[in-house]
Amino acid sequence: MDYMTNILEAVGGLALFLFGMNYMGEGLEHAAGSKLKTILEKLTKNRILATIVGIVITAIIQSSSATIVMAMGFVNAGLMNLAQTVGIVMGANIGTTVTGQLLALNVGKLAPVFAIIGVVLIMFFGKKKKVKYWGQVIVGFGILFIGMSEMSSGMKFLGELDWFKSAITSFKNPIIGILFGFAFSAITQSSSVTIGILQALALGGLISLDSSIYIIFGQNIGACVITLIASASGNKNAKRTAMVHLLFNIFGTIIFMIFLSVFNLPFVEWVDSLTPDSPVNQIANAHTIFKVITTIILLPFGNLLAKLATIIIPGEDASDGPRLMHINKLEFGSKSLGASSVALAQVEAEIDRMHMLANENLHKAIEAFFSKKSDDLDNVYKNEETIDFLNHEITKYLIQLNSMELSPQDAKYVSSLFHIISDIERIGDHAENIADYARQRNEGRAHFTEDAKAELREISDMVYKIMDLAYDYFKSPEGKSFEPINSLEQAIDDKRDELEANHIKRLNRNECEPNSGMIFVEIVTDLERISDHALNIAQRA
Repeated sequence: MDYMTNILEAVGGLALFLFGMNYMGEGLEHAAGSKLKTILEKLTKNRILATIVGIVITAIIQSSSATIVMAMGFVNAGLMNLAQTVGIVMGANIGTTVTGQLLALNVGKLAPVFAIIGVVLIMFFGKKKKVKYWGQVIVGFGILFIGMSEMSSGMKFLGELDWFKSAITSFKNPIIGILFGFAFSAITQSSSVTIGILQALALGGLISLDSSIYIIFGQNIGACVITLIASASGNKNAKRTAMVHLLFNIFGTIIFMIFLSVFNLPFVEWVDSLTPDSPVNQIANAHTIFKVITTIILLPFGNLLAKLATIIIPGEDASDGPRLMHINKLEFGSKSLGASSVALAQVEAEIDRMHMLANENLHKAIEAFFSKKSDDLDNVYKNEETIDFLNHEITKYLIQLNSMELSPQDAKYVSSLFHIISDIERIGDHAENIADYARQRNEGRAHFTEDAKAELREISDMVYKIMDLAYDYFKSPEGKSFEPINSLEQAIDDKRDELEANHIKRLNRNECEPNSGMIFVEIVTDLERISDHALNIAQRA
């Protein structure tokens, strides 16, 4: 027998299987678009609901690791807390079994038909992105089954080899089976791939459920390696999310080992009886039942899992010096499923932080001017360093994000974010200018009349208001009117003209020193320009 031909057929089938799985997952993720972010953000308050969300999203994108990496990204961005991710992690573990259930469907003969339909959609209707993505899903689905069929056919010769028969028998040993499943899944970086290969072996009559069960347990632990690696650049809670994933699968394996070894429950025999003539279905069902039962048992103890993860990974994140608090490359491989949703959430969180610092600097600089106390001015200069750092780093990240395949809506949004961070950075510069003038006043180099101070207080309050209104409108314009912001900005322009006219009158009456007068005009100008940038931010909505 030409074993080399069989090996090439098996390897080629595996390559098609992996490509089809990845291609289908990418198409589904793109078809879902940025809705993934909205779903994860808004529907994870309740742990049971979070579990359902984890199941649905993982079933869509065909990867529990991708879902968990997305959750880690949102934790890193401050949009979710550790407790919310527990349900998502458990749901993702159930959702990943959908791949095996799909593979158990007897549609191998129809696989070429799926591939042809998908190619037609891409080639002739691909100008519409939604159609292109669904065509990609259908092509991937077809290639997936073609690959599995080729892989199974190419592996049949293994049944004639004594060493392979011996190896299959050894997997009935719990320790060997779990270690093999762990290593194989860690190498392939996917539990779905491991299950798919087991099903291909089963399709060729090379392995049974009793030889597969411990491999199934071990491969679920091995699949956690990729999320642990992905969390390395994240904050503490991102790392703890990955740890919850690992703990879930370790405890699940321990629970089932107790069921099988201590209580001798006939789990394998029961699963076998559900579909006695289909070992492919038996493997898929065992995987699904293992995940569902583990989730049912551990879901009430979700808070304890989170606490245990916190004990294992203690402490808080360092906060010294300018740094990115939310943006981290929580990705795996060259393209991370859901990466655009994660990246946008992280960018938004950093921009929120940048705006908060600029707003804080404005308030501190103005209050230092009126109080004649310089205590907060050092913080203003320190914050300004962070604002400049964030402007530079967020811009670099947006450039990287722009190179990804984004939906038209997301691409337009990313373009607007470039302008937003520029406006916020300029607001920070104007706040720093006001801090400089406050320092001059506090050093006794400028004196102001009560009228001048009252006028500065009035226009400052107007600028505080437009800063808050504009950014709030940018974040959530739904149901709000832009007109009050536009009217307030015009009122600030008018107020600037009025204050400058009043200043000239005071100069003519010798009520104001020239140096003080210059500072007065510069502060008014800086405040008016801040309102211009605030208006720009609102217009980006």
